[in-house]
Amino acid sequence: MVVVSIAKDAFTNASIRPSGWDPLKPETISKKAKMDYGSSPLIASGTLAHSPRFIEANKNYVTVGSDRRAGAWSLAGIHQLGAPRAHIPARPFFPFKPSGEATALAKSRVREVIVRWLARL
Repeated sequence: MVVVSIAKDAFTNASIRPSGWDPLKPETISKKAKMDYGSSPLIASGTLAHSPRFIEANKNYVTVGSDRRAGAWSLAGIHQLGAPRAHIPARPFFPFKPSGEATALAKSRVREVIVRWLARL
């Protein structure tokens, strides 16, 4: 749940994103204005920003993700990693680097939760 929380917060808190987001192109800003979406990258209806969630867990791993799709494609995946052929820059919000490694913030917060949990035993 720590990772999900960080992912949701990254939409409005640039300091916790794995990397910065490229600014929107003027034509994208114009399209968003016509749809009354404002000018923030990835924030239109807010659906993607609210979509990070816990998917699955077992004793070896936890999977987090999003149910938002663009046809057959994961909308979150497209924005997390970018889609060069479609000229969509990466705008990561899950706290993972392109290598898959968790960010220092995610590691620290997960470690805090584990330590607190172990202290209860």
